[in-house]
Amino acid sequence: MRGLGLLLPIFALAALTCGFPAAAATYYVDCVGGHDGNMGTSPSAAWRTLANVNSTTFVPGDQILFKAGCAWSGRLWPKGSGSFGSPIGIDMFGAGAKPVINGDGAAQEALLLYNQEYWEIKNLEITNYDPAGPEVNPLRQGVRVLGQDVGTLHHIHLVNLEVHDVNGSLTVGRDQGKCNAGILFDVEAGSTPTHFDDLLIEGCYVHDCERSGIKLWGASRWAGAVAWLHENVIIRNNVVDYIAGDGLSVHVTSGALVEHNTVSRSCYWTVKANAALWTWSSDDAVIQYNEVYQTSQTWDGMAFDIDGYCQRNIYQYNYSHDNDGGFVMIIGVPDCVGGQPEDNFCRDNHFRYNISQNDRERIYRLVGKIENNYIYNNTVYLDDTNPHWVHSGACGSPTQWPQDTYFWNNIFYNTTSSGADFFLGSCQNTVFDYNVFYGNHPASEPADPHKLTSDPQLVDPGTAAVGRDACAGYRLRPTSPCLDSGMAIPDNGGLDYWDNPVPSGLAPDRGAHEYRQFPDVLLGHWAFVEIGFCVLSDVVQGYPDGLYRPGSEVTRDQMAVFISRALAGGDGNVPDGPLSATFDDVPTDHWAYKHVEYCVAEAVVQGYDPVTYSPTAIVSRDQMAVYMSRAVVGGDGNVPDGPPEATFNDVPTDHWAYKYVEYCASEEIVQGYDPVTYAPLDPVTRDQMAVFIYRAFDLWL
Repeated sequence: MRGLGLLLPIFALAALTCGFPAAAATYYVDCVGGHDGNMGTSPSAAWRTLANVNSTTFVPGDQILFKAGCAWSGRLWPKGSGSFGSPIGIDMFGAGAKPVINGDGAAQEALLLYNQEYWEIKNLEITNYDPAGPEVNPLRQGVRVLGQDVGTLHHIHLVNLEVHDVNGSLTVGRDQGKCNAGILFDVEAGSTPTHFDDLLIEGCYVHDCERSGIKLWGASRWAGAVAWLHENVIIRNNVVDYIAGDGLSVHVTSGALVEHNTVSRSCYWTVKANAALWTWSSDDAVIQYNEVYQTSQTWDGMAFDIDGYCQRNIYQYNYSHDNDGGFVMIIGVPDCVGGQPEDNFCRDNHFRYNISQNDRERIYRLVGKIENNYIYNNTVYLDDTNPHWVHSGACGSPTQWPQDTYFWNNIFYNTTSSGADFFLGSCQNTVFDYNVFYGNHPASEPADPHKLTSDPQLVDPGTAAVGRDACAGYRLRPTSPCLDSGMAIPDNGGLDYWDNPVPSGLAPDRGAHEYRQFPDVLLGHWAFVEIGFCVLSDVVQGYPDGLYRPGSEVTRDQMAVFISRALAGGDGNVPDGPLSATFDDVPTDHWAYKHVEYCVAEAVVQGYDPVTYSPTAIVSRDQMAVYMSRAVVGGDGNVPDGPPEATFNDVPTDHWAYKYVEYCASEEIVQGYDPVTYAPLDPVTRDQMAVFIYRAFDLWL
């Protein structure tokens, strides 16, 4: 019995050391204060080089933290995998610049994961520049996540990385050099189909890379090959800039979400076909809220490309400008490059509610075996670059042309590019309906049973700058013929470029803007236009519930808001107001404080006495005339005295507001209810106030 008792602690120890996973730990790496002989598990006992990191097999929950401001040379390749709910993390510690992993061209990649999963890598700067150039060592990546013969690899998250100066070959390597990239998710061929599930690339800055910026690759559906598509892919809020070839390539995915990215100055090397942001062999991808600009070359060189066996992809709410190759291409590959004919190449894709300004060469390019694709509610503006509006081409053997392409509710805006034309070649059933063709009209302009050729009345076309939010000039004016005149499209996405709701089953507006002021101010409302221009000018807003309440009576604080915004050119231009309040009943925390104070400063309003404003008192029509005339002429002393005889019987020459009413009448700011009746004591409603503001400040200009 004594011997058995001695064995029990030994068995218990074995269970602790062999039967349970090791406890997670945090490891620190410090290029200055560390030492590779340390344990690495505290900042004061940090490792120094990458050697210990690369030789350690980490376990679920482990964290590897690199010292801010430090830099390391060579490849970072930590071993091991995390688990569901317990990934392995790489991050920084301390204050300062991101830690740098400089591959120095010593290995193919600066950071490698091979057949590993459940990793979250954040806040590193990564570069891999080979001084010998790509001619000596052609294969090069900044970050390479590689899978081979393992089935599914889960949960790889890359967040807030800066990846730059990766000089791989432009022609040599997987996918003709395109897998030389800043960030690459790759699958190499083997006996076991392999793919990734749960990929996140977020907040990364990828720049100065050859040949690609961010690229996903895998076993493509090429010549009958069986592909296992990457799933649960999110690529968002990244900046990809100055890339020799493809900017952001979303290949071999199912249900990918690619949003709020900026891709600029890609494709600057003109030898090969490249595009800025594109999908290949992907199903059900959503590409939205992205900006692409200054893409070079014209072999491809367009902002967007729906390519090679893409099905049911949706490109929406994107902004494209100044791209040499054009706006978008839909192309049926691999037929074009010698692959075997396949069914359903590039089919059922939707390109909608996007904006293009001054793209070149080909706005819409249709090539090869594509069918049942839908291009609708896009707004395109041209300068004098004379691209093809639509350019089609054949490819494959036997030769195949696009078929069943539908252009609906688009705006083609062209007053300067006299040479812009349409080339449809031998396309089959290319349908145009309910589009706007404004400006120059080439002989090749297609038939469109419900076309508009009048000015679509965009707010300020051609003025958008860098930034997806810079497109306000492509909104419709409230007098636009595009309003409620488009074709109803099932499953239209429900939103326009600005996230305004698009009606279902009813006629939408044409172009990328769905003009919907307020649900209680419809197109037939008597003040619809005036309220609309006040909205465009940032003079009025609705209530938090989305309503305008046009018949509500205007109070004195609301009136000050209207007028101050009109005077200043929008709410953001109204100064904050003084530190101390003028009126006791409009303190500094009053919602309209800055507006009331601005109107006081501009000699538009006065109080009932020096310290009383009465902000909730209702504004009458005679009071409104006072405020409006003072605002227009710059103060009470500049309002003329008025004519010797009264225009209105109920505002005689001795009425306290006589000169103000007469001035507003002479300037056509106000009218009477009939030629001799003004009704000075009637309250002013919100729709009436919008009309007065619109007239007084020429908001239609």
